Amino acid sequence: MRKRVVPLLIMLVVLSLFGCSSAPGISSPLTINGIELQVISASLHKSYMIGSQEYSPSASGDLLLLVRAQLTSSGEDIDLGDWKAQVQDGNGRISNSDIQSKITGTIEGQEGTFLEWFFVVDEDAQQLSLNIGEHEIDLSSILNKGSEE
Repeated sequence: MRKRVVPLLIMLVVLSLFGCSSAPGISSPLTINGIELQVISASLHKSYMIGSQEYSPSASGDLLLLVRAQLTSSGEDIDLGDWKAQVQDGNGRISNSDIQSKITGTIEGQEGTFLEWFFVVDEDAQQLSLNIGEHEIDLSSILNKGSEE
């Protein structure tokens, strides 16, 4: 009996230290200038329609990365000020968002205020991280690569 308990205890300790850690900005919100931000999705696309306009990267081998975050504020109006967002991949390539939009309504089954960013990234990019101010959010746990087609 004792021989079974020790490996189980070791496994529980390892899981509690490494397997159950939270991902700031994804599983728990970040606070930036009094606004809570929590990334809810990240997906790769060859092209993307916004209204009647279709957007696509100009270089072959690149994809559009759409990142969505839900926002909450203690006040009624959310002022994003001069928020600048970038995405960096594992090779050090940095992409700035040319398109940023704030949406109030229902997205992905959730009601609220949302922010969307579009970035151009290499189709083979690994370890994508969203950088906002001093915060870095690892997108790998929520990145949906199935939207590429």
